[in-house]
Amino acid sequence: MNINLFLAKAQISLTNRCNENCIHCLVCKSRIYELGTQNIKDIISELRELNCLEVIFTGGEPMLRRDFFEILYFSKKQGLGIRIFSNGTFINENNIKQLKEINPLNIQVSLYGATPKMHDFTTRLKGSFDKTMRGIKLLQDYKVRFSIATMVMHHNFRQLPLIKDMAKKERWKILFDFIIRPKDSGSKLPLKYRISGSQIRKAYNLGLLPYVTKSKRLRCYNKKDLYINASKKLIFISYKREVFPYCGFGMKTGDLRKDSLYNIWHKSRRLNWLRSLSLSDFECSKCKYLLKCYWEPGLALAEYNDLFKKPEVLKSDIKFHKL
Repeated sequence: MNINLFLAKAQISLTNRCNENCIHCLVCKSRIYELGTQNIKDIISELRELNCLEVIFTGGEPMLRRDFFEILYFSKKQGLGIRIFSNGTFINENNIKQLKEINPLNIQVSLYGATPKMHDFTTRLKGSFDKTMRGIKLLQDYKVRFSIATMVMHHNFRQLPLIKDMAKKERWKILFDFIIRPKDSGSKLPLKYRISGSQIRKAYNLGLLPYVTKSKRLRCYNKKDLYINASKKLIFISYKREVFPYCGFGMKTGDLRKDSLYNIWHKSRRLNWLRSLSLSDFECSKCKYLLKCYWEPGLALAEYNDLFKKPEVLKSDIKFHKL
């Protein structure tokens, strides 16, 4: 099979530990898993050999690790662009200069409300709002590149305009996401926090949906490129050293405890099978609203154990397709 492979970006979950316990989180924390420092350095070295351009460090909360900055400096020395997904609570006066020196491409900070009550209710950690806002302020003051990510749920829905106003006032880059996934353990408990069809329409009218626009044209990407060709460009490595096509796509394509990243990337049967698929293989391909809605085979796999089906969230309200 003649496939043009280019590993543009890798995402590594350094740990499933987190100081927060967000009600919608997909990461299962019943047992703690964490990659060893040398394991991570070996992975970074393999990514460099594969000419990977960027690495995203996530968790859990990656900044819980004592070797976090050692990992960042090593990655920077290897020439990889660095992105970080964090709740921001561990960004402080003691480490902000190190973050400035490392100069990541972006630090994505999670914010779930415009008030301490709302944010802390979501994270189930008292005082987390104040710590996150302190971290954001330090990133601003030291001119470290960052963005804000807000998960849209039915309980914080009314605060979305307030969060949007905060972002505009402070000149934050912000992304609102409304797709809540089942846990990586398979539990669908987080799905009860998904917003309703009527709330989807309101969010659209407020200009808060990242996947559709009022001009009914796709804003920033081609879904065929993103999801059909993702297995040719992206890779996700879990805190168990298991390899997946991307974060949220629960089909294991390799295990770094048993094989090299090079062999997995080039020779994995599952990865090569995914690379052989075309858009017409999927149920959603026949829908005239495909390029306006949030279609993603990894979500269907999580909901039905069948990546070819239409995700449940897209069936919940036909109004979404007709926005």
